[in-house]
Formats: sequence, structure tokens, C-alpha cells
Amino acid sequence: MSALDDALISTRRLALLLDYPNANAIRLAHRRGSFPISLFRMPGRRGLFAKAFDVQNLLRERLIRQAPCPRTHNSQEAANSQPAVADD
Repeated sequence: MSALDDALISTRRLALLLDYPNANAIRLAHRRGSFPISLFRMPGRRGLFAKAFDVQNLLRERLIRQAPCPRTHNSQEAANSQPAVADD
């Protein structure tokens, strides 16, 4: 069991991590069913919370989707690294 298994993140922190305008936007997306992570209430605490493990997985998926294709990335580097040929 890792530290992420028990860690909880508030909607305020989620807004910062996931680039939402504020915690209210998170709550609204959750109510509409469009928030990508499960949120839940904790007895004795106000607000909604997400498991840090779920947030970590979502951020990892976002990074993977944004990563360039290695072949495309390398071919662009190769094209950019070729010396320019002067026209006479």
C-alpha cells in the first residue's frame, strides 16, 4: 500500500492541479456527471474529495496523450538539424 492509496485531495486543490477555474467548476462538473474522477464526501468533513491515486492516473493519461509520437518527433528534429544550403 502506497501513500497515494489513502491521500485525499480537496476540490480546491483539484482545481489547481487540473486547470479548472475554481472549486465550484469542479463541483458543477461532478453534478453534471462530466468530471473525469470519482468524488465523494467524508464523514465529519465539508466538501468533496478525490483519491490522489485517481488524480495521478488522470494526469498520467493526459501526459501520454500529449506526448509526441517518437517517429514524428525524431523526424522533426532531423529536419531542423540539417544545415541550410545557400542558393547561388
